[in-house]
Amino acid sequence: MRRIHAALIPRGWLYVEVPDEIWRNYSAHGKLRDAGLRWLLKRPRLLIAADTLSTACRIKFGVLPPMGFVPMREHLNYFTSEALKALVRNSDFDVLTAGVNTAGQTFVIARKSAASGQSTSRE
Repeated sequence: MRRIHAALIPRGWLYVEVPDEIWRNYSAHGKLRDAGLRWLLKRPRLLIAADTLSTACRIKFGVLPPMGFVPMREHLNYFTSEALKALVRNSDFDVLTAGVNTAGQTFVIARKSAASGQSTSRE
């Protein structure tokens, strides 16, 4: 976000959207789950089945099931509207509006403040 901020002219606009995916997590983090996932990694067909089940439960029922997981091919981070606004604000943007759009995406519309002046190289 700071790189984007540095690239924008003063008063430049920013639109960010991410999937609106919030689910209840029943995946039981810990040693047992980690051992189960290591076991699955050695069995590709079962891993595909577990991946399909985990994904279907998240999408259809809003639940990450026991021993479920979010595959690395998907987003590394999921944001609530408040968290996305905080990320944008903490990157020196002025948030104008935020919410969930009609396509089911969490979004933020923001502007780089005129006082931001020239870019800095914060990373």
